[in-house]
Amino acid sequence: MLKKRSPIASPQSRNKQNVRVNVCVRVRPLNNLEKRTGQVEAWSIEGKEIFQTYLPWEEGKSKNGRDGPTKKQQAVNFRFDKIFNPGESNEDVHKHVGTTVVDFVMKGYHGCLFAYGQTSAGKTHTIHGYASDAGVLPRSICLIFKYIEDQPDREFVLRVSFFEIYNEVINDLLAPQSVSLRIREDRKRGVFLQGLKEEIAMTPKQVIALLHVGQSHRHVGRTNYNKTSSRSHTVFQLVVESAEKKPNARSRRSCLNIVDLAGSENAVKAGNRAKETGYINKSLLTLGHVVMKLSERDSGHVPYRNSKLTRILQNSLSGQAAVAVVCCVSPSSKNLEETISTLKFASRAKRIKASVKINYDEATLLKQYRNEILRLKKEVAELRMDKGDPKPSETSRKLSIDIEDHDDIRERNARIDQLTRAILKSSKVLQAGSSQVVNEVIRQKVDKGVISKDEATEIKKVIQKAQLIWTEHLQWRILAYLQWEKLKLLGLGRSMKRLAVRAR
Repeated sequence: MLKKRSPIASPQSRNKQNVRVNVCVRVRPLNNLEKRTGQVEAWSIEGKEIFQTYLPWEEGKSKNGRDGPTKKQQAVNFRFDKIFNPGESNEDVHKHVGTTVVDFVMKGYHGCLFAYGQTSAGKTHTIHGYASDAGVLPRSICLIFKYIEDQPDREFVLRVSFFEIYNEVINDLLAPQSVSLRIREDRKRGVFLQGLKEEIAMTPKQVIALLHVGQSHRHVGRTNYNKTSSRSHTVFQLVVESAEKKPNARSRRSCLNIVDLAGSENAVKAGNRAKETGYINKSLLTLGHVVMKLSERDSGHVPYRNSKLTRILQNSLSGQAAVAVVCCVSPSSKNLEETISTLKFASRAKRIKASVKINYDEATLLKQYRNEILRLKKEVAELRMDKGDPKPSETSRKLSIDIEDHDDIRERNARIDQLTRAILKSSKVLQAGSSQVVNEVIRQKVDKGVISKDEATEIKKVIQKAQLIWTEHLQWRILAYLQWEKLKLLGLGRSMKRLAVRAR
């Protein structure tokens, strides 16, 4: 009897991965206020488990008049993928959750990472950090650019946006004048914000500077929990487009969302900010309800539209993204109820599963930039032909300089330069290729007796030093300068001396 042949997986199914939400818990140390008011640590951590050790009913009789706990007063314990104790840093958190999500995004999958927990539990510290201990977000930005540097066969375009949800109103943090943004949806993009400003990202410093600008426009305020409490949810969005460096290569388009949620809080403890607290708690309650529905086998209707937060996160929560959740909790005995609530949310989130796939899109900005560069180069070549210099050479250098000063050519070259800088690529290929060219020129100069071997060795050292300490854009300028100098029979040694002075 013939055996049935197993079905061959389609290309679409091979691009899919079944993943579950990566849930971890971060316990901060007791703060000064909690220590001054005599609060004690209510939890202990053993590996991947967290145990309730503070039992309030042991301090006296329970409310029903009997000794010992009632059924509702039983101590609880939870188990998660990872539990960070108070002594662990943002670097430890990033290694466990940030690197995994970034890896998914750079391979073409959507990714989402968010911090959840009560006010003053350490969410903003985890996401943003500070100078001496950068948070998950700035570390992820640097990791993305490192990934680009390690992919010499691909080109990338990055787009950044940053917005907040304050009292159920969406504000653009990179364009503060843009308020009350509207949520839209289409088949290709899914859920998106109409009119949201996007910046083309070219360096980690630029992206982190945009992050700081956005943070300065975020709504914060004083509560009874802390002096600068986040009063809005923020979403940092980074769109990654990439394609191989070959004609007609398919383009990937993925999106990374890093969400810093405002903290859930007791309206009485929050002070005189009842309206803000009400909006925050309502949106977080909806998020909890959505997570609960998604964690059930037969979830039925999922109420994404009940709040703007869950509506915006619909693409991520509905199984289209690799999701990581950092639940931040206070160890304080006074915050026992809030901590238990956060840990229950984390337990439900852990049961959510997703089937993510690589996202291909032919209408990417990267493809548009490539096509525009080719068109502009063709136009520049035609303009040069019209001006009487079909092929600039050493003998027609003076005429070439005059032609390059022509407004039409100058404008097109400036646009080509702008687009080329917007398309990110590894500098490893540039350095390797240009080093081979320069080494060959140096060898020829030594063979002809133009420079000595000692001079050649010194020249190579200067080149290596320049490549290490100059930025990629300036490296382009240096190497272009060297390419021009190699055309001069006696200019190589002098140009290297000038370069050595500049490199010092």
